[in-house]
Amino acid sequence: MCGIIGYVGKENALPKITEGLSVLEYRGYDSVGLAARMKSKTAIIKCKGRIEALKESLRYSDIHESNCSIGHTRWATHGGPSDVNAHPHRYGKTVIVHNGIIENYKDLQKRFSVDPISETDTEVATAVIDHFYCQCQTPVKAIKEAVAQFEGSYAFGVMFDDIPDEIYAVRQGSPLLIANATDGNYISSDLTAVLSFTNRYYSLDEGDVARISAGSV
Repeated sequence: MCGIIGYVGKENALPKITEGLSVLEYRGYDSVGLAARMKSKTAIIKCKGRIEALKESLRYSDIHESNCSIGHTRWATHGGPSDVNAHPHRYGKTVIVHNGIIENYKDLQKRFSVDPISETDTEVATAVIDHFYCQCQTPVKAIKEAVAQFEGSYAFGVMFDDIPDEIYAVRQGSPLLIANATDGNYISSDLTAVLSFTNRYYSLDEGDVARISAGSV
């Protein structure tokens, strides 16, 4: 079981993401990480250990402010606890966090000629989403095409390097909700992670794909 949180809006996302991850830590605490939009790039910082290890890494990084970020706290399934197996995972232009298990990831790795650096099913899933995104350049279509290939359960938070201020979300068999606040919008695998920011939320239905920006869902 893993925990996901994301935020896009008017305020600095990083304190919100780290606070949410602290609440979600009961869902997994062998590694933790976040991806944050920084001007013209999406920066990733992740590490083995608990949320305090991530906060310490952030203190010594150049990631200080972002209006669009996704975070993850992990309980290992495929691949043991390590910096490289921690989420988020990047492949090409695509960055994701994942709760669930992609059961056919080995088959997907062969079919899509994925050369992963981690031991995770999530990196393979990232590569498959990126494959379809490179083909069609349409995020929602790419996500739908990709998840049609997956066997298992998943809740994904997705960012694309060339789409600076949007988060995409999709779920099948794993919980994921969207929460609305006056300063922006959130995704989370657990209501408790966003209750300090807002109490307006709804759960995604099975198979739903959502595009989340600062002002709309």
